[in-house]
Amino acid sequence: MDKSYLDCTDCGNDTKNEYYMLEHDLWLKVNNGRRPGFLCIGCVEVRLGRELNAFDFLDVPVNQPEVDHIWKRVVLRSERLKDRLGNFPKSNDDSDKSTA
Repeated sequence: MDKSYLDCTDCGNDTKNEYYMLEHDLWLKVNNGRRPGFLCIGCVEVRLGRELNAFDFLDVPVNQPEVDHIWKRVVLRSERLKDRLGNFPKSNDDSDKSTA
């Protein structure tokens, strides 16, 4: 099978359903400052030595829930990525809800 540009640099799995952006310093740490490429969530966590959480991800449209804001289409995400993103973007415990 031909290697896709979306394949994980470490394990070779297709990352098309795990497209995300991490905080810049964290990405540099797990990517060792190497060339651009893709890493699946599992391989990032192996390199990092812990499970990712919502605070590890940049607050950018690609990390927003289920909709690509540029192309206005539903984004397919792996269950693992959905789990790590959690309730992204982070909210202040529903403080914007009215109690009236």
